[in-house]
Amino acid sequence: MPLSIASPIATKPLVRIRGLAKHFPLGRSLLSRGHLLRAVDGIDLDIAPGETVALVGESGCGKTTAGRLIVGLMTPTAGTIELRGEDVQTYRRSDRQKLTRQVQMIFQDPAGSLNPRLRIGDSIAEPLRSHRWGTGEEIRREVGKLLERVGLDPTVSRRFPHEFSGGQRQRIGIARAIALKPALIIADEPTSALDVSIRVQILNLLADIRAETGTSFLFISHDLAVVKHFSQFIAVMYAGRIVEKGPTRELIEHPRHPYTQQLLASVPSLDPSVKRILVDGASAPPDVSSARSEIGCSFTSRCPIAIDQCRSITPSLFPVLNAASCEVACHRVETTART
Repeated sequence: MPLSIASPIATKPLVRIRGLAKHFPLGRSLLSRGHLLRAVDGIDLDIAPGETVALVGESGCGKTTAGRLIVGLMTPTAGTIELRGEDVQTYRRSDRQKLTRQVQMIFQDPAGSLNPRLRIGDSIAEPLRSHRWGTGEEIRREVGKLLERVGLDPTVSRRFPHEFSGGQRQRIGIARAIALKPALIIADEPTSALDVSIRVQILNLLADIRAETGTSFLFISHDLAVVKHFSQFIAVMYAGRIVEKGPTRELIEHPRHPYTQQLLASVPSLDPSVKRILVDGASAPPDVSSARSEIGCSFTSRCPIAIDQCRSITPSLFPVLNAASCEVACHRVETTART
């Protein structure tokens, strides 16, 4: 059954990201000296209150790094992240709790995200205690309610993470993420490590939480089959940059960028008449190092319609003609830059 998607009411962004970048030095050898890993290379993205935005792309494209930058687990190399109009990078250390109260993360690996030495009740209570949410007894009662909310018996609060299945551990991670009632939850591949039947349960749980609380989501995934049912807006990322973005239905039904088209064509189908197409060179992740030429489109070597212009001029995101709220970075697509 498709997940219900409510349209956000407000138009002013909850989160406004401009020119966000994160570069890592590649090493100290003679061959790599001075080169950088451009994990995130200048992305712009808005997330409205109550909206679910999906950030999609294959492994190595930089989407997880982008999520960690937004939640404050990494410091950007460049760019701004505004939360309710405030640049979070101007927060002093004493103000960092303002960010963690409003932005939380659900991690891909539910086992790795939980301290194996802490009982799960203490893991869920940790953010409440750090924000001085209430008395010890009030926090214990709240932990019980959170466990019930994610479908677990409150009596399991004294057990350790290794005593739970992968799906149960992800529910515990979700309980911890929603404890402070954040305005934004970043869900980083929250179902990829789970069995198919458990994935549906977790997605339905997230959809229920979104409907009940109006929480915004940044849903990071490589699975377009899931994304099209869970998000209202999609941004497609390749080699550290966003190459296409737009409302979910429009982007799924009318993909413009060749990379988006190949991603959609590679989604498995139960219909035997639908031919599955793999992204050319999918076994090798996109090159995001500065050793690669910074001139031209980074998808050129894998693109079936590339022309000389693609190799010599780096395309920028521009609005697509006759497609409201859609943008694409491709020389072969009609945009406002070529009117």
